[in-house]
Amino acid sequence: GNRSFGVLLSNPRGPASGALPGSTVLGGQTNTVVTILDDELPGSVDFAFNPGWGVDGPVYGVAVQPDAKIVLGGEFVTVDGTVMSRVARLHEDGYLDSFFNPGAGPDATVHAVAVQPDGRILLGGEFTSFNSATAPRVVRLTADGLIDPTFDPGQGPNRVVRALAVGGNGSIVLGGDFLTVGGVSRPGIARLTADGSLDPTFDPGAGAPGGVLAVAIQPDGKAVAG
Repeated sequence: GNRSFGVLLSNPRGPASGALPGSTVLGGQTNTVVTILDDELPGSVDFAFNPGWGVDGPVYGVAVQPDAKIVLGGEFVTVDGTVMSRVARLHEDGYLDSFFNPGAGPDATVHAVAVQPDGRILLGGEFTSFNSATAPRVVRLTADGLIDPTFDPGQGPNRVVRALAVGGNGSIVLGGDFLTVGGVSRPGIARLTADGSLDPTFDPGAGAPGGVLAVAIQPDGKAVAG
């Protein structure tokens, strides 16, 4: 938006000699307001956001934390020249957040990213391990990038997770190419409880065996899949 600031001229002083007559005398107008008009068109590049060299591969998932930091997931290996394999976090201005340290990260592509209200981060994709620990295609991280030990999806989805959505009660809806979750039939879509276990009350029946690429949760808790 527009930005304004005030200007006030007072207590004029000049050199002891050599000044033009009246050169340090204030006129009748001693103060004013200067307004800088916001002339950036919606959709234009925000030059205040500077990711440096950016990422060296595709980004498939983006999520914004409550503190405005940005979590990325994809196929990249470096971010602004720093090794950050497939998952990274940026500050609000685009610079790499060095306090987020996922170690070796996931062993395969990340397709989906979601952030819980408490700041914990969910990833879904093709990976089966994260920083050398078992992580069957879905994992939850703490705010500093470590695996959250309180989240255990068991066997997890048997194929790729391509979409994630977080519900108001901590539930997590998954969408993807999978046919089972934890060994239970859930073609294309499933819901996990807050601890990562399969929610048996959410049963899509024949589901979407062709795959789900997008999921969202309505305010009333109903899930929408595409």
